[in-house]
Amino acid sequence: MIEHLTSDTYVRNYYNALKTGGLAAISVPNKWWIFETHGARLPLLPWNRVPFFSWLPRFIHERFANARIYTKSRIRNVMEAAGFEVLSIQYITAPMDVLKDGWLKRFVLKYIFNTETTRIPFLSTSIFVVARKNND
Repeated sequence: MIEHLTSDTYVRNYYNALKTGGLAAISVPNKWWIFETHGARLPLLPWNRVPFFSWLPRFIHERFANARIYTKSRIRNVMEAAGFEVLSIQYITAPMDVLKDGWLKRFVLKYIFNTETTRIPFLSTSIFVVARKNND
């Protein structure tokens, strides 16, 4: 839920709440997913899940979006700035839960989204991070 906080600096609160050696596991929206996952306040567009909106430059996206989005490097920088040691970052594939059951959903799950993680950024709705609190 850090994408809804007013600033990435609040991640430091997570760091402070952990014991030394404690682990944090978070997921954040992936910038390279085709659809805006949290929607946006876009003039003249009643449908707020506009394809490729998240691919716009960050200053444009953050002006209209309902939540921030992240690249792997951005979330790594946020976590490290808070003091965390990042242990793992992975792209998590789309669950396809919005597709109705049927041939299309079976096809997509079998041939495109057939694993929980991917190396292909635009096949990922979110980024999953595991990080550890270093010694103070």
